[in-house]
Amino acid sequence: GGAVNTSPDSNAIFTNATSLFREKQLPVYCVKTDKKQIALTFDGAWGNEDTSTLLDILGRQEVTATFFFTGGWISKYPDDVKTILAKGHEVGNHSENHKQMSKLSKSQCKEEIQIVHDKIKELTGLTMTVFRPPFGDYNDTVIQAANELGYHVIQWDVDSRDWKEEYTVDMIVKGVCDNVKSGSIV
Repeated sequence: GGAVNTSPDSNAIFTNATSLFREKQLPVYCVKTDKKQIALTFDGAWGNEDTSTLLDILGRQEVTATFFFTGGWISKYPDDVKTILAKGHEVGNHSENHKQMSKLSKSQCKEEIQIVHDKIKELTGLTMTVFRPPFGDYNDTVIQAANELGYHVIQWDVDSRDWKEEYTVDMIVKGVCDNVKSGSIV
């Protein structure tokens, strides 16, 4: 083995790197728990063709979920938002325009989040506290903007890949069941 450089300059570099690592902002990907439970989440940014069927299935199974909505979805389907809340589900923020948030400034990120926040507040009186960035795309700026607005940023550790047109129901179910663990966010 070679000698380790312990000059003041190398220590400063290590300290700065450690400091940067500690400052990295991370969203919530899963929850640490010994309970055999998961969080089921859905992102609503396009149509509502399956909303009623989905709510019926969740109701029959006595399962609640979190639905993350874009501003456009809320504006198009306000009655669905109210029904989802009335059935005991959680509603979260998914941005106004479904943009790649990491490409936006902090003020643009805040605007994308705040517009949806205000829409839900006006429609339902609810103050949302969870935000999922579109495409799962985030950086420190996105997380800081969301946190400053009172939001927790939520990702997932199991992607159902139901958005892939070539995936069958069986492929989706197998993919989730093979990868889910206690505390997973799906």
